[in-house]
Order: sequence, then C-alpha cells, then structure tokens
Amino acid sequence: MTTQRREIRRLLRTRMAAAGERYTWQRAEIWLCLWESVQGLTVAELMESLKARGLGQATVYRGVKLLEKLGLVHLRRRSDGSHCYAPLSAEPGHPFTCLKCGRVVDVDLCFVDEIRRRLTQEGGYEVVSHNLEILGICPACRKVAP
Repeated sequence: MTTQRREIRRLLRTRMAAAGERYTWQRAEIWLCLWESVQGLTVAELMESLKARGLGQATVYRGVKLLEKLGLVHLRRRSDGSHCYAPLSAEPGHPFTCLKCGRVVDVDLCFVDEIRRRLTQEGGYEVVSHNLEILGICPACRKVAP
C-alpha cells in the first residue's frame, strides 16, 4: 500500500471516529475508489468498480451517503449534465468543472469566507457548510475551435 493510500485511509478513520461512525473495509474501499477517480463517479460506476471486491448496491449507497455526511465527498454535476460523487479537497477552494472536456481542477480561493462572516456578524446566522461549484470552459478547450 502506498503512503498516499495510507494517508487517505487515516483521514477516513479520523473523520469516522470524530462522527462516532465505525470504520469498515467496505467504507474504505468506497472512499479510495472515489478518491482515485479522476472526475468523480456515479453510484452505478462506483458499484461496477467495486463489484469484484464483493460490495453490493446497498453497501455502496449507504457508504456514499455516509461519506457525503462526513464532508469527504460531494455530489457534483458533470459536463454532460449527469451527477457524480467526487472527493472534496482538504484544502480550501472550490472545484471548477470544464463543460466541454469534464476536467476538474480545484480553484485555490474561497470568497465564501467573507459571506460567512457577514451572515454571522450582521445577520446572526450560523453557517454550517457551503458548497460552490464553478462551471465553465477550461483554457485548453477555449483554444480549440468550436
């Protein structure tokens, strides 16, 4: 097992322990499969990838929902309009998804912190979470003629 896979498993163990959830090899397999996906996976794609490891449909669905609840993955829109689950970066920022090629990059900025501060201080709200996805055309696709 590579060092990166060990670190990814350790992050999952930590998040599950903090939430009072049990760490299982099935949940770890789901997490690793999603983490290693380039552009995220639909539940059907995830089940196909994990079928050989003996994970059933119910296990995959419950596992994905738990990972989403723990803030490790989120539901994201693909360039074709379908939805998939993708891992959230541990770094602040938001995903930019190219609507032509489907490439996803993390944008290393988060202006939502200012909105959160204003909602809290000026409005009295408590912001628990936020989700922002940026859709557009990447530089490589913009260079290609339409």
